[in-house]
Amino acid sequence: MANASNMSLAELEAILKDQKKRLDKLKKNQSALQKELDGVTQEIAVLEGKGKGSGRRGRPAGSTSTAKKTVRRRRAKNPKPLKGYVREALAGSKKGLTLQEVMDAVKKAGYKSKSKSFKSVLYQCLYHTEEFILDSKKKTYCVK
Repeated sequence: MANASNMSLAELEAILKDQKKRLDKLKKNQSALQKELDGVTQEIAVLEGKGKGSGRRGRPAGSTSTAKKTVRRRRAKNPKPLKGYVREALAGSKKGLTLQEVMDAVKKAGYKSKSKSFKSVLYQCLYHTEEFILDSKKKTYCVK
């Protein structure tokens, strides 16, 4: 290669163009080789039992979640299920109780719940249990 100070501008641009072509070719070659290497690495990991197909799921080891962590509340412990408390509350009433009255009676009997919407939980219990009947005219629940 001749001294750069003795070269014309056109010659310098031609050399620069050749260098860019060579760089692009090398980058493509690097990309192809990297893909091949990744495939080999993955195959090795599968054979060692550490890669895809090994049964491991979730985030890779050492990575952290960017999502906001939620605090789980502990479930309240009760000596008997909600259905038992509801049965006792409704058995003590001849004419039946409204949903709010059942909720008050169950809580008064000592049922503990950490639910944000205990009324919805109670409604689901009353709705899905066949021994409780809703009088649609009075909007009261009673035991069969």
